Amino acid sequence: MRDYLYKGEQMSLTVLVIDDMADVRLSANFLLSTQNYNVLEADSVLRALDVIKQNNVDLILLDMNYSSDTTSGQEGLNFLAKLAKLDITTPVVAMTGWSSIDLAVKAMQQGACDFIEKPWDNHRLIQVIQQNLKLSHLQQQNNQLKQTIEEQSNDLVLIAKSTSMQTLLSQLDSIANTTATILFTGENGTGKSTLAHYVYNQSLCQKNRQTSTQVNKGSFVSVTMGAISENLFESEMFGHVKGAFTGADKSRVGRF
Repeated sequence: MRDYLYKGEQMSLTVLVIDDMADVRLSANFLLSTQNYNVLEADSVLRALDVIKQNNVDLILLDMNYSSDTTSGQEGLNFLAKLAKLDITTPVVAMTGWSSIDLAVKAMQQGACDFIEKPWDNHRLIQVIQQNLKLSHLQQQNNQLKQTIEEQSNDLVLIAKSTSMQTLLSQLDSIANTTATILFTGENGTGKSTLAHYVYNQSLCQKNRQTSTQVNKGSFVSVTMGAISENLFESEMFGHVKGAFTGADKSRVGRF
């Protein structure tokens, strides 16, 4: 789909075409406009930065070669490096009339999400744009979900008034700073999941996540074991690929 439904409203997506050739920009503008994209143009990478700062751009079509250097792709690579430095995460599809494997690899290493050769095939270009817009949208949703989960986890505060609960929290605080494995047991409703969240928030996993160190950036993964049937346990825990068994109509990422 060219448009996404966001908070109940349909939003048309914007593509920025960066190329020093006016006829190339015109051709891309005409093609993308027929697909209901909003199209912005820039005849240089310097002009493109101004356009990006002043507009909401969903995807960039970037020519890798310009008048000062028509074969190496260095100007395009410099632009990709500049986007990374500015922390601009807009997906970029690199394009050039001097297609080479080396330049494609360099562009991808610098942050481009895909690569297409000029003159392009219209069907292929639209397919590449749609695919990378969809991936970008899913990544944004994923990041928002992670942020929400982390915020909810960080908001967890346990207040203990009784002596027994104060003793329990003191023990959990001590254990959380170690690499020990913990098993909570008890009847349903006694707060095992809440205590597990509490330990995670106090643990090296969460502290290192907050300080951006590389020691441990583990996520908190919750699984309701009682709701998983025996024949689905392996798939739920380890995942599966599409067609692995009857009913597996799509690939699934396991909990582990």
